[in-house]
Amino acid sequence: MKTIKVFVASSVELSDERKEIIVLFDHLNDIFEKRGFRLKYSGWEKLDASMGRERKQQEYNNEIKTCDICLVLYWNKLGEYTNEELEVAYNELKKGNKPYKLYIYFKEVGELSPEIVAFKTGFEKRYGHFYGKFKNVEALLLSFSLQLGICQNCGVIKVENSMVTIDGYAVASLDNLPFAANNERYKQLKENIEDVKEDIALYEEKYNEIASEVFKRRLDKKRLELRELTEELAKHEQCLFDTAVRMAQYAGERVSLRMQKAIELFEDGKVSEANMLLEGSERDAEASLAEYRKAKCILEANRDNIVCSIDELMLKASVMLADTSYEPDVRIELADSSFRKVVELACECGISKEKYSDILKEYYLFLEKYAKYEKAMSVAKECLELDRQLFGIRSEEVAQDYNNIGIIYNHYQRNYPLALENYHNSLGIRLEVMGEHHPDVAKVYNNIGVVYYNQKEYSLAMENYNRSLDICLEVFGDSHPDVASTYNNIGVVHFCKRDYDDALRCYDMAYAIYSGINGECNPNAAMCLNNIGNVYLSQEKYHEALEMYEKSLEIRLKVFGTRHRLVATSYNNLAIVYGRIGDSSRTIENYRCSYDILVDIFGEHDLRTIGALENIVDYYLQSGDEEGAMEYIKRGAHVGSVMCTTYLRMKGVTVE
Repeated sequence: MKTIKVFVASSVELSDERKEIIVLFDHLNDIFEKRGFRLKYSGWEKLDASMGRERKQQEYNNEIKTCDICLVLYWNKLGEYTNEELEVAYNELKKGNKPYKLYIYFKEVGELSPEIVAFKTGFEKRYGHFYGKFKNVEALLLSFSLQLGICQNCGVIKVENSMVTIDGYAVASLDNLPFAANNERYKQLKENIEDVKEDIALYEEKYNEIASEVFKRRLDKKRLELRELTEELAKHEQCLFDTAVRMAQYAGERVSLRMQKAIELFEDGKVSEANMLLEGSERDAEASLAEYRKAKCILEANRDNIVCSIDELMLKASVMLADTSYEPDVRIELADSSFRKVVELACECGISKEKYSDILKEYYLFLEKYAKYEKAMSVAKECLELDRQLFGIRSEEVAQDYNNIGIIYNHYQRNYPLALENYHNSLGIRLEVMGEHHPDVAKVYNNIGVVYYNQKEYSLAMENYNRSLDICLEVFGDSHPDVASTYNNIGVVHFCKRDYDDALRCYDMAYAIYSGINGECNPNAAMCLNNIGNVYLSQEKYHEALEMYEKSLEIRLKVFGTRHRLVATSYNNLAIVYGRIGDSSRTIENYRCSYDILVDIFGEHDLRTIGALENIVDYYLQSGDEEGAMEYIKRGAHVGSVMCTTYLRMKGVTVE
């Protein structure tokens, strides 16, 4: 168990913040202790207060020298003892002793005292640090959580539904974080969503009074608009949060004036202004590169300039992705351009291998996220070779590289033998380094299970899913999303093997966990209900299947609106059941709903849309209704359906 000891220094006026930090530590330890980490809070609340204040202060100063991190908080009071603790931490840090990290935050609420303003004015010159700011305790807790780095490394910190959570524990609402709350696009999207919800409520009321086709069309249009706005908001929230994560890396570090100003602008919600300010970073990077090429070697005089240019370009890539004044595709390409320039600088100018490894990891995540898979594979392999040199062939870093390569081979190239080879390499290292009972080991077992499932090797898939489940249950308990996900995966394998009772048992357990975490109205709960419906359909229990499909559809309509591929899937499944029980009108109605949605989303020529059209044709023909089928047969022939084209030729009808 690795213990990270944190000393918190502040005056009594920040007692509430200190209490919240202690509460946060308790929650984080519930998460981290399962992963081999523990946070230990240290401060005057935790130390013996029996001595006099002056003698006690020396004990505090000595305690600071045993801590890994020192967090110093200021508001309006420039306390003598807080300043002394800052000096002790700063002087020890300069010597290379503990504390290894020093974070300073100023609370910026109300009119600040002249002494605090003066202290802040000369702060950077005195300490060489870029201090942080916070307006409320949520902003402070989030910033400190990000600076710890453990949350990101464990993959437990997320932003969803306008909340930042750590393994499900709510840390902050985006509405209380200035970088989001003051962002114009964020505010506009939130307002638009509320307006559309009001319109939907109005149209639903009118439609219930008068079942008019006009109101139905208006209602469908508004539901589609709500889904699109909700999806756009989720993407924008993620981009803002990713940028906040990037900026947290520079807290407490000496940064360029341009970066400092850009960070301040972003934290005030001014993304476009921050992006514009960083425009000069690429120009400066080119100048630094030209100096290097001219000198044919790295000069101490421009080494700092090159590192600064790299940091600015990395920051610019994050800010660009959050800048909605550009179209999404343009943002992605410009961010990619910044990453490529960073890699060029790093390769040519000989920065440290450790920093280059970090750059490659960031670039891989960007490429994988935005579907640039060929380049992502190249970067992942380069990262693997570098990490083998830096950390050795049996290291956590190398294990993650193998896992990343396996992901590309499995999900995007469908090269299952190479996916398994890389996953097994990752598993072997993680078992050796982390032991059997670690969440990262569970993830690799799950990934291996997915590959075997894709190859229809169900026994091997089940074996690996069960290993993943055993670890997740031991580490997380029986009410965690990872446990629910694994139950669902096991259920899918049982279903494919026609072990229907076992499939139902697993789906039920997954559903219970998902609905217990987020309530019944969430997409994962809907997925489980749909899977339960699939089992009942296969058992020819049609009324039970209808009940599950209808519940799943109801949730999906609320979550996604009326125009979503999963909603189309639900309509298709309902059509199958109605067809089995001989309800022709409802069969056609649901098949048409599924087809109309897919046309709207993917267009007439997409294979998924053509498949939905062929379902309609096939049902009409099986029912002996050639006249009803003909409209769709002709439409299918027009968009390239082999089935429809063949049918018309058999009937002697010319296909244009």
